[in-house]
Formats: sequence, C-alpha cells, structure tokens
Amino acid sequence: MNANTKTIMNISVLTFLLMAASSRCFAEMTEGGNSTNGQYDLQFELSDAASGANPLSDRDEYFIYLRSDPVGGTAVTDSLVLVRLTQDGLESRPVYSRNNLHIDWHPLGVCHGKLYGVKLGVLVSIDLETGAARELDQGIESFVWLDRRLYAFVRQPGGDPLLRAYDANAEAYRDISSRAYSEIVPSKSGGVPPLQISPDHKWLAYFCRSNSFIPSHMYQLRMIAVEAGTFKASETWVGAREFITGGGEIADGPPFGWLDSRTLLVVRDASRNHRSMMRVNVKPGQSRYAAEDGLPEMILARVDIDSGRMTDIARLPQFDPEIGEPFFRVAHEDKVPRLALGRLGQYRVDLLEGRLVEDAGIGGGYSYRRGNFAEGLFFKVSFLDRGRAIPEVAVSPDGRKVVWQVRPHRQPLQGSYESKIRVHEVRSGETRTVATEWIPGAWDDRHRSFEGNLLWISARDLKPSSLINPPAGWSRFSPQPYPAGN
Repeated sequence: MNANTKTIMNISVLTFLLMAASSRCFAEMTEGGNSTNGQYDLQFELSDAASGANPLSDRDEYFIYLRSDPVGGTAVTDSLVLVRLTQDGLESRPVYSRNNLHIDWHPLGVCHGKLYGVKLGVLVSIDLETGAARELDQGIESFVWLDRRLYAFVRQPGGDPLLRAYDANAEAYRDISSRAYSEIVPSKSGGVPPLQISPDHKWLAYFCRSNSFIPSHMYQLRMIAVEAGTFKASETWVGAREFITGGGEIADGPPFGWLDSRTLLVVRDASRNHRSMMRVNVKPGQSRYAAEDGLPEMILARVDIDSGRMTDIARLPQFDPEIGEPFFRVAHEDKVPRLALGRLGQYRVDLLEGRLVEDAGIGGGYSYRRGNFAEGLFFKVSFLDRGRAIPEVAVSPDGRKVVWQVRPHRQPLQGSYESKIRVHEVRSGETRTVATEWIPGAWDDRHRSFEGNLLWISARDLKPSSLINPPAGWSRFSPQPYPAGN
C-alpha cells in the first residue's frame, strides 16, 4: 500500500459486492451581449457558415464559464463565455449577459446548440449561437439531470408541486405521477426533497420525513417508477444531520447516490445529536457549523432497493460538515464512487474491502488536493497550479483536458473574485491561461465545487439538428421570452 494512502476503519467486507467493480456507477450528477473583459474575445460561429469562417470540427472541444462584467469597479452584469479549444489554440466569446445571473444559477447541459439551466426556479434554454434565452417552465424546486433529461418537482401556481420529466433532445415534457404531492412527500418533511435518478432512468429516489411519531432526524427512502408513475415507500429509515442557520433549519436528508440501477449508497448519521449549529466566530480552516456534542459520527451504507435491506460499509473520518457535505462525486472512467468530505478532501469507496481510502483523483490522471491555506492541481506527478482557492475544476469527458479557476489573494468585487481561468491538455502538455476574470463567488447554500461554473461541451452538442418526434404522452415545450417582457 502506498505510504500516502490512509485507510479508514473497516466495518464489514461485503462479499456480495464482488461484482460491483464492473457495474455502472453513479449517475451524472443558467440578453445577448458582447462585453470584453477577458484576455481573449475572438468571434467565431457555431454553425458551418457559408463564409467558411471557423466551421465546427468534431475534433474541437468547448467549455463554458460565468464571469462578472465590472464597470467602474462595480459588477454590472454577468456573462456566459464560450471557449473553443482547437489544435492551433483557443478562441472565446461571450454568448449571453444578464444582471445577477450567478445567483441561484445551475447549468445543466447542452443539446442541439442550446444550454439548459435552472435560474431561480425557472427552466431556461439559451441559444449559444444567437444568445436568445427562452423560459420553458417555472416553479422548479428540486431536480436532477441525466443524459439530456431533467426530472423535477415543479410547484404549480397556488398549488402543490408535481413530478415532471423534460427531454432536451425532443424539446418535450410530461408529468410523471398524478398522485397528490402530500401522498408522496409528507407535510412534516418541511420542503421539497433532493432527487436522484437511477442510471437506467427507471426509478426516482428521495428521502423524506414522516408524519408519524418518528424522530425528526429520521428519513424514509421513497421511490417513484418513472414510466408508470407508481409510488412506494421503503422500510429503510436513515438518520441525517440538520443545519441550524441564521435563517432557520436546512434539512435535506442524507447524502445518497446510485451505485447501479438496483443499489443506492447512502451516508447515515449515527450521532446522538443530529444538529449542527452555525458558529458565530469562524476561525481560518474551521467549518461554519459545529455539532452540538462533538464531531458527528457518519457511516456509509448500501441499500438494496428491492428488499430495502441496508448494510453498513465503513465509517467516515470525523469532521465538521458544511451544508451539503459530505457528497458523492460523479464517477469518472474507473466507475468507482467517491465521497467529498469537506476540508478532509476526497475518499474512494473500496466496495470489495469495505473501506474508504484517501484519493485525490478527479479523472484522466488529474488530481486535486486541498489544504488549509492553499489548494493544488496535478497531472499524475506533475504540478499544474496552486492558489489560495481552486473553487472550480472540470475534467473533459475523455480525461485528456482539465479546466479550472484559481483564485489569488485579492479582495472581492461585490462578491466576485479576480481569478484566472486555465486549461491543461495532455496532448501538448501545456497549461494556458484562458482569461483573467472577475468570477462570482456567491451561488447558493447548496453550490459545490466541481458542479457549477465550468461545463464541458462537445462539438456534437453544439450542432443544431431536426427535432425528433416526442413519444406518446409527451408535450412540446412552449418557449416564452426570458426574462419576461423581452
């Protein structure tokens, strides 16, 4: 074993998981403008124009990021910037601008040249060639995106939420379940629970509280069949941490994710007290929250959705979690699940041995390491970058490129930070600075590094194509100008 590898206490060796290493792992877990603020601002077309200027190439890759556009020291608007990587270099241009775009903005993915995202509960599509933005639906409260499909609890005007599916490929939607919301999410839950979709798109899973006399920190696993819309409540109950903030309670239930289409991994809280209170004075390197009776005791477990049986795998190392921590990282090419444990960094789940192992890998030979005063990015044994913070990192789908945001020691500009957007390619071995930008630092309480500002896009995703006919029971989108009145 590598001397730098730390093994966490083994609870049980799961012999029935011997085949798990070959199974599919976790499912994939926002007005036009031409502001010029970056190092590059070259214009290019997204379609094969008759002029022949910069036609799309399947060998080119793209990514998109969000920046603030300061005027006289004030961040006036935010812009989405599209960057194109070619064999000869890179090009970039802003494609969409709006005031405060970064607030509660969740980019999802690109299909047929349109970027889909959720902004303050509104499902939006943005044409990356024209910059035209359209509202597709509103009232989105909890959602999960996988393989160009979005599944969401959608609150109706004056009513309860319903469960809806959206298909970006067909530009269509349908309601999944006609069951009353109070039946599938008890009122005691206090909010719309986070969703996870199985890799085969057959089951939506979520955890929620019960209206019965069950302790408030206990959450029940519930499932909805996507095609039939049928609902079932499991006998699986899991303890979860609650966060008491200055604005009230945040209780999203336990962190969980799909291991395969029949199995969930979940982190249960086995502490005597399940509340973390906001600290008044936060010291450097310290979490904003602290458990009332010491560090929480959390255990990683496996749940079989057919039987509801839950089996412990390993204890997590103790740490003070922030809101949304720990969380499962999307598995990369090795199909092995990983857990991010706040300031402790990332751990790989060794299902065969029933243990957690420190593992900084983020895909394709790249690794990311956290420290109390600096964060570093590496390719194999080669150092790429270090900074006070590297809040965003994204490895390309083929594992041959990585793009990241590195933040130096600079004071914020109304919540934004002057940062460098940098990219590394395995082919050339070069690290290049794309731009020096003011990057918004405020998202929402559930925003997490690796899941926000930087999004890789393929040339295939950018090519417009004819819409496919939606399946029976699906309705076409009815796009409206966004924001309303435009």
